[in-house]
Amino acid sequence: MIFSINIPVKIISGRGCLLANQQELLLGKRAMIVTGNAGAKSSGALADVCKVLDDNKITYSVVSAIPANPPLLEAYNTGKQAADFNADFIIGIGGGSAMDAAKAVAAFAAIVCESISNIALYVSLSFQTRTSPTMIGFPTLSLTLIGSTSRLRARIDIFFLV
Repeated sequence: MIFSINIPVKIISGRGCLLANQQELLLGKRAMIVTGNAGAKSSGALADVCKVLDDNKITYSVVSAIPANPPLLEAYNTGKQAADFNADFIIGIGGGSAMDAAKAVAAFAAIVCESISNIALYVSLSFQTRTSPTMIGFPTLSLTLIGSTSRLRARIDIFFLV
């Protein structure tokens, strides 16, 4: 069987990799950080990200405690917060739910003027056609994801599960 896959994802791993690769976090001037309940803090990743952003004079806001399997409305409301904050990029830190939510937040922040029913239609269409939401004209903010657990298996793609 021959197959090809193109996942536009860069993966950096290893002790201290976040501070050693600071430039990967510098995607704009205003960041919205989306985290889960505990992993971002307990792993030290949130503190490292805040240090990098502070050192580079990037303004940020943290939305913590994204629940497991967050409802679509939660991601939409967080996207509205990011738009109101004028975030130009999103950083997701945590386990699978926080990372999936951050992907949705990046999309919702870019199209906050749309109603949630229209957004749900775009997302549904992207899954039905097996394309990325950006491939069907669905804009998103720039996004960096930082996993805080070792159980992250299928989180390195452009799709989100909310």
